[in-house]
Amino acid sequence: QAKVYHAPGKERREQDMSGMQQIMIMRRDKSVVWMLMPDQKMYMEMKMGQGKEETADLKDYTIEYSVVGEEVVNGIKTIKNKVIITDKKGNKFGGFMWVSMEGIMVKMDTVSKVEGEKMRVKMERKNLKIQKQDSNLFEIPSGYNRMSMPGMGGGFNMQDMMKGRE
Repeated sequence: QAKVYHAPGKERREQDMSGMQQIMIMRRDKSVVWMLMPDQKMYMEMKMGQGKEETADLKDYTIEYSVVGEEVVNGIKTIKNKVIITDKKGNKFGGFMWVSMEGIMVKMDTVSKVEGEKMRVKMERKNLKIQKQDSNLFEIPSGYNRMSMPGMGGGFNMQDMMKGRE
């Protein structure tokens, strides 16, 4: 479970990971992702796409898309869509996606078949509130210190980060 804030080109996800609050801010307008650790008042910064071996281009896929109808999901009026995506190797991803009138995916129920192995993915957003977001939600709070990413140079030390957590 996570709390998600969204504005055009910006997203903030807040969740509890093993008793530690973690906040991820994605800024597509700056091509950056910030991982905030409020307990330590620290953050890590990554360029978007960093760590990905290869990025997919939509022209590499065959996409079949059709509108099934309208449904109300968790009190939100949505359009139910059927989608089947096939890559050049014949791997498939398909199912249903319910999207709000504002373009927010409210529910997803899909199955992927990759190299003969099937996996089902279900997602549902609850307590969706559509309203203007405070722009400060998508910025690093004042008083936070930048921490270097592991393997990116700059000396990352997990023991130092965890001081005071024992």
